[in-house]
Amino acid sequence: MPVTDFGGAVTIAMLNDPDGLLVGLVQAPAEPSQGDQPAPSPGPGEPVTWFEVVGSDAARTQRFYAGLFGWTVDSSVFPGYAVADTGTSRGIRGGIGGGVASCWATIYAKVADVDQTLSRVEQLGGSRVFDPGLTALKSASRAALYGSVDDDMRTGEFRDPAGNVFGIFQH
Repeated sequence: MPVTDFGGAVTIAMLNDPDGLLVGLVQAPAEPSQGDQPAPSPGPGEPVTWFEVVGSDAARTQRFYAGLFGWTVDSSVFPGYAVADTGTSRGIRGGIGGGVASCWATIYAKVADVDQTLSRVEQLGGSRVFDPGLTALKSASRAALYGSVDDDMRTGEFRDPAGNVFGIFQH
């Protein structure tokens, strides 16, 4: 999608990364309205707090997003999956990795119960996504970065009826 200005309210564009993953870009207006500062919604929905980009080649994917957005990606501890520091000191953080069967650019919402949410996904016409290689990659990354795997954290991924991948997690 080319750069599209929506009357000064917001400008958006979409591109494909080296793996063909669709990535959207949003630019806030240069002069926001008074009291109209970009911020997470205080609404009652599940909060989106994590993004994840998984490509076919972890190093290439990490270089691409670091170069595109100026993010710091330190893959020295575990090259296959690294946490990206977006440099904003607020907002969502993310992981960038690759080298497994699944490739996606997605966001994760924190939910109370992963299994219950995945059951609801299926009731609504979506489907669960499971890649044992990705699960192993994330576990190995957490063990390398933090010294152990956080057994209190569970993740799940699903496809909505249109085929889009979305992630969920619980602590």
